[in-house]
Amino acid sequence: MKPDSVVTAAAIRDTAEVTSKEPAPAEHIEKESPPPAEKTATPVPKAAGLSTPSKVKARPPARTRALARTPSTRKVIRPPVVHEAFTEADRVSAELERTERFVGRAQKPILLSKNTRAIKLFTSALDFQSDSREACKVRQYARAERLTLAARDFADRASRMVGPPREDPDYVEHVLRRTDDALDRAKDVLRNGAGRYAWSQHEDLKQEQKDAWKVFKSGDVGSAYKQTLGVREGVLVLLRQLQDLPVPRETAEKAIGGAQAALEQANKELGPRPTPEAVRLVKLAGDYLNKARQSYSRGSYRSALLQAKVVERHVEHAVDVGRPGSG
Repeated sequence: MKPDSVVTAAAIRDTAEVTSKEPAPAEHIEKESPPPAEKTATPVPKAAGLSTPSKVKARPPARTRALARTPSTRKVIRPPVVHEAFTEADRVSAELERTERFVGRAQKPILLSKNTRAIKLFTSALDFQSDSREACKVRQYARAERLTLAARDFADRASRMVGPPREDPDYVEHVLRRTDDALDRAKDVLRNGAGRYAWSQHEDLKQEQKDAWKVFKSGDVGSAYKQTLGVREGVLVLLRQLQDLPVPRETAEKAIGGAQAALEQANKELGPRPTPEAVRLVKLAGDYLNKARQSYSRGSYRSALLQAKVVERHVEHAVDVGRPGSG
């Protein structure tokens, strides 16, 4: 007999002994509260064919009869816990199998991509899944479930990294933040004397960007990516319209720093073997970054700002066409 079964059987015997020692509920109530009929009964003629009230057996109240019919407590004891453990084991095993199928589908494109970041994430996914199997073997089902879900999440992120960038939450978040920066740089220029119409345009673009963030957080990564790129184009148009306003030196400097970071990020995203078109766009972005630096050194901060923003546009296009499944 298993330990759980022994505990349950003992519990049943203890309950049975306690139940057998307790007085019957009906007798207990009858002694404490005699039926009113015995106190108020009056003689009944024998012609009616009835015995005298002193010989009539009182009928117990309805509550007493219900208590007398209450089933034994032995019948409501829960089944042994071992059955629940089997159910939990089956459920966690199903999660493990689901992760195995997902990891199997994702493995080939990730390894063929040569993307070091994606491969690193996928390796972590395999480690989590291995630990999950070990936890399941020793019946640590809660831990096994957490680990296999983590493995699935890491494999999913790795898979997105080698697919279209518009479906990669990590990459799209970088793009959204670069649009935030572009709006801030435009605001720096507007503060130098822009008119009401220019401020209104900026406010509209800012609202569109807020909507893009909401779409992103709701899970629609592709739509957020498309929307924020539209905002970025709008910022470039606005900056070109502000030709009469000076661009602060600090604004141009920050723009160049952001362009440099975007170029470095693109090289990481594309991996060691980018497509020819991606290589061409990255080179073009590098050329514009050099022009931006030259403009900055000459004090042409407006040109430096615009050229830096063009760098970001080219590197994002490079990533867009340089990943497997893009287009």
